[in-house]
Amino acid sequence: MRVIALRHHREDDPGLVGEEFTRRGAVIDVHNVLRDGPIPDVATYDFAMVLGSKWSVYDRDSVGQWIDSELAFLRRADELGIAVLGICFGSQALCVAHGGVVESSGSYEIGWYQIESTNPGIASDKWFQFHGDRCLPSAQMEILATNELCVQAFSIRRNLGVQFHPEVERGQLERWLPNGGEDEMRNFGLNVDAVLAETSERYDQAVANVATLVDFFIEDIATR
Repeated sequence: MRVIALRHHREDDPGLVGEEFTRRGAVIDVHNVLRDGPIPDVATYDFAMVLGSKWSVYDRDSVGQWIDSELAFLRRADELGIAVLGICFGSQALCVAHGGVVESSGSYEIGWYQIESTNPGIASDKWFQFHGDRCLPSAQMEILATNELCVQAFSIRRNLGVQFHPEVERGQLERWLPNGGEDEMRNFGLNVDAVLAETSERYDQAVANVATLVDFFIEDIATR
């Protein structure tokens, strides 16, 4: 099983999601879209995932031309029937690639937030969030989870987008802090140490929720 994970920052990695894929025998290639040259052909992989980004998918002035290559990658994966898991920015890119819209949510979610799911493959539980945008899915997309702010998960064909960050555990969050994360959290009024502590406390449940999510992605989404 070969998986490609697209990231946009050096401090990001597939985290708990990657660990669950690896436990199932996957080999994961992590490609930095901004630093590692052209995105590899998705046709050589069994699955793909797209991680988060500090940019907004609609902010062309900040994002730059690489977004077009990423959207083309997602559309080619869809044409080939290769399942894609989009996380946070990745879910927004999936939304735009397949006819939806992304806009500012008018507020931020940073930290652990409850979501409500209509599918047992996505736990109705608290998931880690770090975003200020939201997806407006197209009529062809199935909404799978929401909360009071926005759509939290949707699917279309063999694509699954989740607005939250299932991959995050304390180590990754700590890497985000010196790269703008701490400033954003403090500006949002959060106690950074308290968020780190909660992330540690939720580790076992997060691992279990991710296992369920990856199973849903592989056994349901990828077989549609």
